[in-house]
Amino acid sequence: MKIITVIFSLMAIMAMAAGAFAVETTVEGRIYSSWWMNLTDTTMTHDSATVDLKGWNQFSLDRSYVTIKSKLSDYTSLNITTDLRDSKDEMLNSFAGYMIVLKYGYIDWKLNFAPEKLSLRLGLQPTMYVDAIDAMMWGHRYVLNSVGDLNKMLTTSDLGASVNYNIGENSKYGFAGLSIWNGTSYTDLNEQNKSKDINPYVVFKPLAGNPHFEKTMIAAQFYTGTQNIPIDTTMKAGDYKRQIISVGANLAYKDLFNVGGEFWSNTLGQGPNVDDLKSSAISIFGNLKFRSLVGEDSPFRTLGLFGRYDIVDPNTDVDDNGNSLLIAGVECTPVKGVAASLNFRNKSYQADIKSESFLFLNTEFKF
Repeated sequence: MKIITVIFSLMAIMAMAAGAFAVETTVEGRIYSSWWMNLTDTTMTHDSATVDLKGWNQFSLDRSYVTIKSKLSDYTSLNITTDLRDSKDEMLNSFAGYMIVLKYGYIDWKLNFAPEKLSLRLGLQPTMYVDAIDAMMWGHRYVLNSVGDLNKMLTTSDLGASVNYNIGENSKYGFAGLSIWNGTSYTDLNEQNKSKDINPYVVFKPLAGNPHFEKTMIAAQFYTGTQNIPIDTTMKAGDYKRQIISVGANLAYKDLFNVGGEFWSNTLGQGPNVDDLKSSAISIFGNLKFRSLVGEDSPFRTLGLFGRYDIVDPNTDVDDNGNSLLIAGVECTPVKGVAASLNFRNKSYQADIKSESFLFLNTEFKF
């Protein structure tokens, strides 16, 4: 049944796209693919058989996005983005391939009294702080999600309404806004209570007037609401609150290097007379490009180095339950729209659990 739903969804998107081409329309695409190998000397049991995992390797199509953007008028535009991903839904029974979900489907309206400053966004849309970290700070989404996205601290897309304010001409100094969310996710839109979540955010570029540091920025968000669980008449929504504080910063010098990081603090109410569940995450990352360090004919001109270190504590009241992730890699960007990275990853645990090591080859293709 879900296969039929996917087919009809594709037909609907194609129909909308056909109509959209009557106006000013662009089509964009991104493909993230990878090959990885397990370097950990360990085994697992599967169907009564002991499997040696060291050297286990496989190819994967991690993500495939197609985006249609249409300018309907001087004040309105729309965005439709599909997400092709691995299917792990047990409801699909024997189907173990790829499925398509709608990630974004929203309309932007520039408010007539201040069209260059204020806009209203309605529909299934990105959570702006996470989007800014992934695209503008960490900048290696094709390698791995940013720490908040990776650890499911907040969805990257939800149904709601947002008001956005551009700071400076053409948002030269950043943007700020306020979103009201259902509090669900684009992969599970089933809303289970009447509460709405509030999410103010800001991305600020304090040195945008300096060409050497114009990509330097800071970002922050506050998210408050109720967990997406059934709330009956005997329960208080406040006992099942959901609060998030996130802060990120990135120091960038020309196209040579950047160093940044972000911090997350999450609080989930566990019910009346029960302590809240608090979690936290810290991520530090950096990037060095060789382009401006070598000559025009150097074979190293398209190369760069990057790294990242995450520390995650899923319950700050419990000792030795955290983990850390180290990523170190080299990246090649031979032409516009193409990137490839060979990177090493190590995940360590505070508890008495063996660390895990992997070798990854990630690629990104954009048009």
